Amino acid sequence: MAVHLDSKQAILLRLLTDVFGKDNIVFDISLWLLLQDFENIASDNKDFKKLKCLFTILDKNSTPKMVVNFDPLYDKEKYIDIKELEKHQILENTLKEVNITYLVINKDDFEGLTHPKHPVNIVDLFNFKLGLDEE
Repeated sequence: MAVHLDSKQAILLRLLTDVFGKDNIVFDISLWLLLQDFENIASDNKDFKKLKCLFTILDKNSTPKMVVNFDPLYDKEKYIDIKELEKHQILENTLKEVNITYLVINKDDFEGLTHPKHPVNIVDLFNFKLGLDEE
């Protein structure tokens, strides 16, 4: 099966692979499939079948631990798609219910990761966004 990534997705995948390893990253899995082990959450919710998780990070037991998505407003300079924002909110709330970390990469984050003069790396960004660098 061929995987089709745009350029920013490919760059993010490369960065994630460097940290988590290629065998621990799943691309474009549906929320419904991701939550099949959580019967009380997933059930037969048709909306969950339409929602996608860009990158899902698995632990050594193949258990989902984190979902990484681009901000739904990333490329939106002229208009905001309310449906995309609603999908993002459903994803965020549902993943929180099952203790899967949801990390959103916005345009500034991505530019910081890919600009050669910025000293930010993906581990630092994750620590900052997840509040792990605070003492």
